[in-house]
This record gives sequence, C-alpha cells and structure tokens, in this order.
Amino acid sequence: NAIAKISPTTTAPNQIQTHKEISQNAAATLDVIKTYNKAYKFEGFFTDAAYTTPLASTTIETLTPGLTLYAKFTLDIFSEHYGDKWIHIVRAAVPGHAITMNSNEEGVAPTFNSLDYSNEGVLWCLVGNAEDFKMYSKVCGEDLALKTDGTPANSVTVSMAKTGDATSWHLISRGDNYVITPKGNTSHGINAFGGTDFLGGPIKFWGSNDSGSYWSFNGVDMEKPFTLEISVDQVW
Repeated sequence: NAIAKISPTTTAPNQIQTHKEISQNAAATLDVIKTYNKAYKFEGFFTDAAYTTPLASTTIETLTPGLTLYAKFTLDIFSEHYGDKWIHIVRAAVPGHAITMNSNEEGVAPTFNSLDYSNEGVLWCLVGNAEDFKMYSKVCGEDLALKTDGTPANSVTVSMAKTGDATSWHLISRGDNYVITPKGNTSHGINAFGGTDFLGGPIKFWGSNDSGSYWSFNGVDMEKPFTLEISVDQVW
C-alpha cells in the first residue's frame, strides 16, 4: 500500500494538530489507517480548510495530482454513562504531565503530576457534553465527582465530592487546546498550579487565559491484551 501523510488545518477549533497516516487500500480508496489519539474522531476528508466541501469520492483515480486534502477530526471525549470512555487530561504545554487523583476519599484534591500510565489515578471520565459535564476519577468511582471548593478565583482549590454536590463543567476552546471551567463561568479554569516546579501540588483555579489552564486530552484504550506462554516438557 502507498502511504501518504497529511496534516489537518489548525484554523478551526476541535482539530488535532498532528499527522495522520492515510493509504491506498486494496479497493483503491483513500482512508485513514492510523489515528494516534482516540480522543478525536475522524469525520472525513474535505477539499477546503473550512471543512465545507466533503471529498466527493475517495477513489484514488479521481484525485487530481497535487490536490490538498483536509482531514477533519472532532473532539470525542464525552461519555453518556460513567465508564464509557477514559481519558488523560494533560497540560498542553507539557503533555507528559496530567491531572492525577491519588486518593479515593471525599474532599481530596487532584494533583498535577507526571503522567504515569500504570497509575489509574490519571484516568478520567467526562459524563455529559462540552457545555455540561461531570468529571469522574477512575480511582474514586462513580460516587464522587469533581467540585469547586468555593467561588472560582485565583488559588481556589477543587476536590472530589458526592456526585449530587459536584460541579457541572464546560469547555472553552483555546485554539487546539481547552480550558475547563465551571458551567456559566469563563474567567477561571482549573490550572496546573505552579507547573512542573510544584509537581504533586493540588490543582487550583487560575485565569482562563493563563497557559497553565490550557489542557489537551488523550483517549485511553482500556482493553489490555496479554500474552499466554505455555511450555511443554518433552516426555521420553
């Protein structure tokens, strides 16, 4: 198969800024064969950067040499029910660091820490939609969700609370990244307070235009393949 590389435009919101591999498959059609982040859903190929004109045909023979194609990817991180999808919430400027929950107790704040793939504390489930969702931690289960510890303002903390008392959140787009703010509030978002100089410190609010409030998302495949090795002793 012939492999090509394309890069989606970053002028529109909700686009992943990374290369995607596409190929000519056995049926001679254009298709995405790899997407590197399950937090984004492939919506199709378009012939314009504004995504208004879908590609009429993906048959290779119909494509004009030198044609620029735009692959559209939309954010796909929300769950209808607890546990449908799990994601990492990573700081946009330093993707190797994430919001982490190290306790399953009510009243405890999540922290900003190095992204440890073996730690279930980095797994979050967002139930709802971009305008109204609850934030659940894999460690805490569905009985606790994230809430504000006061009126959102600089340095105000967040913590896990009974689901009925939890905050409803929404997303604000910042280019290719997002700010997580309480529903109805646009001035403050949850922030990697202190950054990498204070790893392990609690997540707190700060201004929504601060880069420490900018987050991106990694989709997580919860299926865990394993290898079973069987040895047979030779019998004489």
